[in-house]
Amino acid sequence: MKGHCADSDTAGLLGVLRRMKDDGVDPDLVTYNTLVYGLARAGLVAKARTYLDAMAAQGLFPDVITYTSLMNGMCVKGDALGALKLLEEMQANGCEPNDRTYNTLLMGLCRNRKLDKAFEVYKSIVGAGMKLEPPAYATFIRALCRAGRVPDAYEENIGLNLGFMEDAYFSCSREENIGLNLGFMEDAYVSDDSQLMTPAA
Repeated sequence: MKGHCADSDTAGLLGVLRRMKDDGVDPDLVTYNTLVYGLARAGLVAKARTYLDAMAAQGLFPDVITYTSLMNGMCVKGDALGALKLLEEMQANGCEPNDRTYNTLLMGLCRNRKLDKAFEVYKSIVGAGMKLEPPAYATFIRALCRAGRVPDAYEENIGLNLGFMEDAYFSCSREENIGLNLGFMEDAYVSDDSQLMTPAA
């Protein structure tokens, strides 16, 4: 099934599922996760959702991989707010999001230009002591710059909180926010000059 996912071969993916059922083999959590991931990755978000819902009928419960895979597909399709609702559903069902879940949501919200919601997710990441991955951080800073909201980034000390001062500096440079550059850099040295050029671990 993973090979079909890698090739975006949804017909082949679903064909394997049919053969499993014909042979009397019930899909397990790993099978469903592969289905949801493959279908969502191919843009078949509604179809992927049906398999998430079908899990309960078998006494299986979606895990963080199931939910995050579907959220990513929703964000790619432009439904980042729907992905946020899925986060609420996930938590209501007793499944806790992880770093990857929040990073996926942050990137999706930024790419869908939902920056107020992106800030909320960012604060959740910081508040929970989770790790913001470099691609998500770069997407966040870039979205703020393009929206003319670099002052918001500075006010929230985003670079200081997450230890990516170099990227924040160059992102600001591209937007010609010279005063903010100096503020970011000064605060970086005061906080910990060893973190200036290297992301925090």
